[in-house]
Amino acid sequence: MYRRKIGRRRGISAVAGGAIVLAIFFMIIVPLVILMQNSYALFLNESNSRRIFDTDRMSESLTVGVSQDASTKELTLILSNDGPVNVRIVRIWAIDVVRQKSIPAAEPCLDGELLSLSPGGNGTLNVQACVNGFTGIVQFLAVTERGRIFSSNKIYLRDGGLVDIEVPDTSAVIFTLGHATYKSVELKPLIFAPNTVNKKKIDQITVEIYVQLPKDANESVLIAEILQPLLTIQRGANIADCDFYSGYTLLPGQIGPIAVCTININSDFTIIVNQGKILGEGILTSATYVNAEASKSIKVVAD
Repeated sequence: MYRRKIGRRRGISAVAGGAIVLAIFFMIIVPLVILMQNSYALFLNESNSRRIFDTDRMSESLTVGVSQDASTKELTLILSNDGPVNVRIVRIWAIDVVRQKSIPAAEPCLDGELLSLSPGGNGTLNVQACVNGFTGIVQFLAVTERGRIFSSNKIYLRDGGLVDIEVPDTSAVIFTLGHATYKSVELKPLIFAPNTVNKKKIDQITVEIYVQLPKDANESVLIAEILQPLLTIQRGANIADCDFYSGYTLLPGQIGPIAVCTININSDFTIIVNQGKILGEGILTSATYVNAEASKSIKVVAD
């Protein structure tokens, strides 16, 4: 009898131990399985959300134009949503193309919830405060809420206003049966620099050189090459460094950038654009176009 009781106890202990092991197993595995299922569901949801975000982001399409008010002369961005999704504009940058830096400071010129455009919608933003007093080439960048960046055309400004460019209108195509004479004209250099400089306040100035294709030219001209030395400085100054620009096409009457130079000043001096250093090539005739000489005198004061 005694031995039988021991055997029964041993059997009961084995069953109880197995039940405990199974209970521990299910207490660990079941929550783990539930956790994994929830994590996988969250992963699928996040992946789907990201896929939708990326699809919407790639579907964004925005046209950015620049206009100047005829009466106030203030610059305005014209934004058109030509995509299938809503676009929110959150930042506008103004970029100095020559120096590759933002203006007027190292931050967006407009920030915040600026504009929301539905598909096919249009809107405007006044950006005159971004470029007040600026002279040079500027490009505006519009940043959307989804992180896309859309840019405007590069424009030429002088003291914050658009440089007037005369481009002839074409309303018809006329075929003339006969020989047309194409005549090369001289390119006209333009020097943008202050007339007077106070030496006590600054010891360097920035000089910008542009070139204009006269409006009586018979064809468009490719600005192909800039020979050195482009500039001669007479008397009290010297050139610190210059950046040069070529490889673009000018229409008759149009203006384009040639160089941006830093000048060390000491006393009165004259800047001369040397004749024959800007070389152009006619688009129709391949004729050679060269620049005339141009000069500007700058007075240096010390008061």
